[in-house]
Amino acid sequence: MRTAIPLDDFPILELLNLGVAVKMFIRLAYAAKADAIVTGDEDLLSLAPDSSIPILTPVAFRVLP
Repeated sequence: MRTAIPLDDFPILELLNLGVAVKMFIRLAYAAKADAIVTGDEDLLSLAPDSSIPILTPVAFRVLP
């Protein structure tokens, strides 16, 4: 049986001053149970300390073992 994560289950995103595209990528990453988000976007990178999914720059991602 598949489980779904309702996209409305992220009320904290509405409190943050983020663009629609940034919010979409965060929702997508959580829904897909992504191992990491790799980005150069400063808005996304600013969320890294509080994210349960690692948010990494391309350089940081390349040096992972």
